Amino acid sequence: LYSAAQKVVGMLAIFSGFVATATLPSLSRLAHSDHQKMGILLENALKAIFIAAIPLIAGGFLLKDSIVGFLFGQNYLPAADTFAILLFSILAVHPLAIISNLLFVFDKQVKMIKYALVSSLSNLILNFLFIPKYGMEGAASATLISFFIYIILLWREGKKIYNFKIFSGLIKSAIAALIMGFFTYIFKIIDVYIIINIIFSGIFYFLILYLFKEKLLEEILEIIKVKK
Repeated sequence: LYSAAQKVVGMLAIFSGFVATATLPSLSRLAHSDHQKMGILLENALKAIFIAAIPLIAGGFLLKDSIVGFLFGQNYLPAADTFAILLFSILAVHPLAIISNLLFVFDKQVKMIKYALVSSLSNLILNFLFIPKYGMEGAASATLISFFIYIILLWREGKKIYNFKIFSGLIKSAIAALIMGFFTYIFKIIDVYIIINIIFSGIFYFLILYLFKEKLLEEILEIIKVKK
C-alpha cells in the first residue's frame, strides 16, 4: 500500500526532472559568464516548478481517494491518507533537481552528499519513532520531514550562490489553486468522472492564471506562438 502511494507521487514529480534537464546546459554556461542571467533563469525555473506543484497538491489532496482507487483499485483505498501526506513532499522534491543543478555547476557536490546523509539519517530515526505508532502514515510523515530537511539545507546553500526570491511571485498561483480546488470539490460531490475532473480542474487553474496575467505563463505562451 505504501509503495503504491509512493509511485503516484513519483509520477507527479516527473515534470521537475524535465525542467531541470532542460535548464542545466544554460545554467552551467551562465554560471561563470553572466551571474544575473543565471539568476533569472534559476528563478523562472523554480517558479515554473512551483506553479505546477501547487495545483497538483491541492487537486491531489481533494481527490486522494478517487485517485488511489482509480489507479490501484478499491483494495488500496487505505493508502489514500498516506498518498495525501506524501503529496506535500512535492514542495520539496520539485525544486530539489533545480537547486541540485545549481550546486553541481558550482562544485558543491561534497556538501550535497553531507546534506543527503543528514536527510537519510533523519529518515531512519523518524521511521523508528513513527512507524510503530502510526504505521504507513508514520513512514510517509518521516519521508516528508526528511525531504524538507534536505531541501532546506540545499536551499540555504544555493542562496549563498545567488539570492533567488520566488515566493512573493507565487501568490497568484496560490489563489488560482484555491479557486480550482473549489471547482474540483464541486465536481467530486456531483460525481464527475475523475479524469474529466482532473482535466477541467487543470484548465480552470491555468485559465485563472491567464486572467491574472501571470507573467511566466504569458512568456511560455509567447514562445509557443513564435514556434508556430
